Amino acid sequence: RVPSTYNDTDKGASLYAWVQKQRTNVATGAVYLDRKLRLDAIGFDWVYNYFDTRWQQMFELLLQFKEENGHCTVPLRYPIECDDGSHDLGQWCYNQRKLIPQKIESGDPAYVEKKQKLDEIGFEWVVVQE
Repeated sequence: RVPSTYNDTDKGASLYAWVQKQRTNVATGAVYLDRKLRLDAIGFDWVYNYFDTRWQQMFELLLQFKEENGHCTVPLRYPIECDDGSHDLGQWCYNQRKLIPQKIESGDPAYVEKKQKLDEIGFEWVVVQE
């Protein structure tokens, strides 16, 4: 994954823009087979879903929090600095507690898997804030 802010200023080229162009070229059939095969060989991600990637990144931050603190009860305001900026892990956890049950109730199977991943690490679905 290449952040949208990544820019190789020495050459004046944006790696992010190049990656997006490769995805577009494959989707429209405008890429040479040898280029696609070379990119496949290095594990190029042809379909990028920002929301799934962001969810996984926040989940990994939650795992890190649990390793450091022994639990998954993140304070409501808990900003964390990352390579791509600051994220509020506490707000993310709060949002998961609200969103995932709603999505599961509406029949969205993607959220069943997310709930299972959170359950496996001992995520608290009901938290009393002090």
